[in-house]
Amino acid sequence: MEQMCDRSVAKTGAISVRSFRTIKVIGKGSYGKVLLVEKKDSGKMYALKILKKGEILRRNQLEHTLDERRILVSTAHFVVLTLRKEMIAFLPIYYR
Repeated sequence: MEQMCDRSVAKTGAISVRSFRTIKVIGKGSYGKVLLVEKKDSGKMYALKILKKGEILRRNQLEHTLDERRILVSTAHFVVLTLRKEMIAFLPIYYR
């Protein structure tokens, strides 16, 4: 159901959205929302960004979204979050 691009799969094993517990919504936008989540097995906190793929495509924002991804992957700064994992759901996920 989910495909994951992970730079440390050998260390962490398989991971999915179900591996996290939602603490609260940090922010909402036109294309999705950002959640503060806790990884169930380690207790570590992460920001989880959930994007509405259909809305991104409908508004012709795919290139901007990919640019944001490229920046997050390549950034190493204490103020900017670094992209650690990405999960791609092939089935619709509804968050309401």
